[in-house]
Amino acid sequence: MRILEMTTFLRGGAGSFLTRLSRSLKDKGHEVQVVSTGHSGELEDWDRLKAELTDRDIEQYQINFFNRQNDIFWPEMRKLADLVERNHYDVIHVHAGVPALAAYMAKRELGLDIPVIATFHSWGPNRPGWMDISDAWAFNQCEQVFYDSKEYMKFGTDKGVKASGVIYPGLYVNPAQYVPYKQRLRKMVTARYNVPAGSQILTHLGEITQRKGQIDVVKAMAQLEGSYVALLIGESRDANYQKELDDTIKYLNLENKVIFTGWVEDPYEIVAGSDLFVFPSYSEGLGLAPIEAVTLLVPAIFSSVEGTKDIEKALGEYCTGTFLPGDISSIAKLIHQTLSVDQQGARKTETAAKLANNVFGYDKTIAAYESAMLELYKKRMHR
Repeated sequence: MRILEMTTFLRGGAGSFLTRLSRSLKDKGHEVQVVSTGHSGELEDWDRLKAELTDRDIEQYQINFFNRQNDIFWPEMRKLADLVERNHYDVIHVHAGVPALAAYMAKRELGLDIPVIATFHSWGPNRPGWMDISDAWAFNQCEQVFYDSKEYMKFGTDKGVKASGVIYPGLYVNPAQYVPYKQRLRKMVTARYNVPAGSQILTHLGEITQRKGQIDVVKAMAQLEGSYVALLIGESRDANYQKELDDTIKYLNLENKVIFTGWVEDPYEIVAGSDLFVFPSYSEGLGLAPIEAVTLLVPAIFSSVEGTKDIEKALGEYCTGTFLPGDISSIAKLIHQTLSVDQQGARKTETAAKLANNVFGYDKTIAAYESAMLELYKKRMHR
């Protein structure tokens, strides 16, 4: 098949997933091309993801389907129509509402019946109603719409979006590269970030944004007694939120206990070398980060929001603990309780890791998407 993958940006969880999926489809013998915005305002594609696509000889096109303004969208849609007409795609896979709208309009303009599959990853909080209505309409023009989690599928259908099923995005990390070396990684993390001897290390992985809730980790740290250090891994993309974090850290006298690592090439070696993963997000399509921490044999506590409820259900009694978004006292309590457990807690994490690998393994992800695309491709060929 000749497949076109379309997204707003090659960045974050959705961009990383698209990149990995594109590489996997290419490895299976399909021809894959990718459309992303490239750069708009302060946002831009991650060089790392662009390089990963280039490494597989996957062609990339920059068409702006992040901005919705008429004077931007329609000329960009025309670029897409030219691309589609020139390259004769068998399937288009969109990863957001605006790309879904553009794909539909391009098809209509060209009079083509190319099947379009959508992945509904997540919607940011506090979106205006008109945006939800517009994106729901665009998704509903696709032949199939898949979700990252069962709970987020409920969210989508409540918003009027069709549902073809759930395909988990699949785990990125390979535990075998980290778990046997946890002690060495612990020493590396301690030295790299000047962690005081005897400190217990908390980690969080995700872009530094209000939705991810890093400030709740900071506030929970102020309620803990003992020696703790929090390593917040990820790129800061919101100057106002970063200032709020910095001011809060200073006010609570936590300058030596909260460390921003910035973007790092391999975040998993930091997570694997820590004692506990804390994920206080306010909204998630699924939330791979806490699952990945568990597979690295690091206990994870996380907020109970849309997609993360799938994780809680999958792990069952072996889930370390969850809390409501913004519940600082519960976060602090769970941190203390988790880091006070004995070897029984370690065995619990090992069982949770086996469950996580079984439910969220990436092999199932690529098989499900390839199967869905092939089914639509074959139907089109038999028309």
